[in-house]
Amino acid sequence: MIEGKQGFDPVFDSQKIFRCILDSMARPGKINLLPATGLCPPGEWCSHVAAVAFTLLDREVTFCVLGREAQKMESYLVVNTGSRPVKVEEADFIIVPGKDLIPRLSLAKRGNLEYPDGGATVIVAVDEILSDPEHRYQGLAVTLSGPGIPDHCRLLIRGLHLSYLEHFNNLNREYPLGVDWIMVAEDGRIACLPRTTTVNQEVVI
Repeated sequence: MIEGKQGFDPVFDSQKIFRCILDSMARPGKINLLPATGLCPPGEWCSHVAAVAFTLLDREVTFCVLGREAQKMESYLVVNTGSRPVKVEEADFIIVPGKDLIPRLSLAKRGNLEYPDGGATVIVAVDEILSDPEHRYQGLAVTLSGPGIPDHCRLLIRGLHLSYLEHFNNLNREYPLGVDWIMVAEDGRIACLPRTTTVNQEVVI
């Protein structure tokens, strides 16, 4: 039974969300909108982060929650997904609040040359994701380039600590090893950064 369930369909909603994630991964920097759900995760975690976790976690994978209120979210996901919590360096999926400084994120597994797909996927909760940012907004502006991106694209991300860009670049410095990132905003917008993406900080405004 899903705690706090209010209209979330584990089959149909998960299918919609998974397709949304796949499209965002195939087109890095493209902003997609997740369907609304009635999930009620604990603490400050938003329903859309919970919905992405419900879609990706099952008994075959492991996860780790970092940051404030991590234990509450961990218990919530164990009950509702059957997935197993582990140390960050062992986790297939890592769920983090973007506002916080999370040094332990540097321990995320990156796969190896024999199994490069063994790298973790990081799910980052942020406040807002905007495309082609204008300077009247406050947030972290980045420029993305790489496979799946015609020329380049620009995003502005509110509620993302600057250290996350350093983590992304360090963890992905030895392709094909690395981690993939899913950024989830409070309003349901998502944008993905696969390990093949080059991320440059443009300006903090």
